[in-house]
Amino acid sequence: MRTKIFIAVLLFISVVFVKAEETITIQANSYDISENLDLRAVADLFGRSTSLEDFEMDLNNSESQYSNLDLNEDGYVDYLRVVEEEKNNTHFVILQAVLARDVYQDVATIVVEKRGNKVYTQVIGDPYVYGVDYIIEPVYAYIPSFYSYFWVRDYRLWYSPYYWGYYPPFYRHHNCWNVAHYHRHMHLYHKEHHFSYKYGSKPISSYSSARRESSRRDYAASNPNKSFSQRQSSADVQNKRQLQQKSSVTSSRSASSRTQGVRSVAPARSSASSAQSTTSTRSYSSRTQTTTSARSSSPVRSGSSATTSSRSSSSRTQSTRSVAPARSSVATSSSSSVSRSSSSSSRSGSVSSSRSSSRSGGVPSSSRSSSSSSGRSSSTRSSR
Repeated sequence: MRTKIFIAVLLFISVVFVKAEETITIQANSYDISENLDLRAVADLFGRSTSLEDFEMDLNNSESQYSNLDLNEDGYVDYLRVVEEEKNNTHFVILQAVLARDVYQDVATIVVEKRGNKVYTQVIGDPYVYGVDYIIEPVYAYIPSFYSYFWVRDYRLWYSPYYWGYYPPFYRHHNCWNVAHYHRHMHLYHKEHHFSYKYGSKPISSYSSARRESSRRDYAASNPNKSFSQRQSSADVQNKRQLQQKSSVTSSRSASSRTQGVRSVAPARSSASSAQSTTSTRSYSSRTQTTTSARSSSPVRSGSSATTSSRSSSSRTQSTRSVAPARSSVATSSSSSVSRSSSSSSRSGSVSSSRSSSRSGGVPSSSRSSSSSSGRSSSTRSSR
């Protein structure tokens, strides 16, 4: 019985956890469009590139799948072209999605600014896709090699020659992945590269003016209702970072409530099992005590086998107890009568023997007289 209850509890817990996993998977389908391009991976790739042309090629590699972004919703990953601008000794590397003929949309801007001997880098998500002030500040172990070319006199800015319908030979159209699949892919990427970063609070001062001059926001102008602020109007968040923090808190609370629910159900069933076990033990103990009492109370008589059944009722046991003393009294009375009778016989035999001796003359007269008196006296006592 205990084994069956234990198995039932395990099955119940398994079902609860499976349902919890199914719920989490359903929530994954409601991810925001910004989840389809991980700017942390973009910042890491930028620092490991040898040039901006090399950076654009790796960014659009279908095998690496750094991007899973599909803004125009045609089922294919958008090609991201790289355009570079320079202003006041600061370089702006703009990532633009190619969505249709002469239709582009800024996705992110990488700002590289030199201050004395130090170089500062920010990867700033476009407000249309990521919300306001979504900023990644990469922490590079070594300054990227191509940074040194940025401040060379004859340096030529990179401006991607590719557009809608005209792509580089290495590029091919490829389908979008499931968002959960893309997240697992990015998780393995970060685990392999051990990239470090921090979040910035404000963009570099020259970012706003450069963005006004060089940005392309054709898709945002024709689809204002698809901006981050409109998509998350009911969530009370300003950018992707706040959205992630809110989602993490909600998921943690949901997981905690499910765990507590499972824990509260398991002890209840365990207590019920314990109660049933205790009841069965008490019942078994009571039956054992009754059987033992019945066996110890049954009298054992010679010449007969007295076997008392362990399942005998209490009425039979009481009847046996009441009969036993009566039989014992009768036996005692009989034994007393036999004892008295034996004593009388021995005395009578003694008198007869004495008389017979006196008649044979073997004993003097005084002795006969004495024996006779004694015999009479004994006879008198015996008769009494």
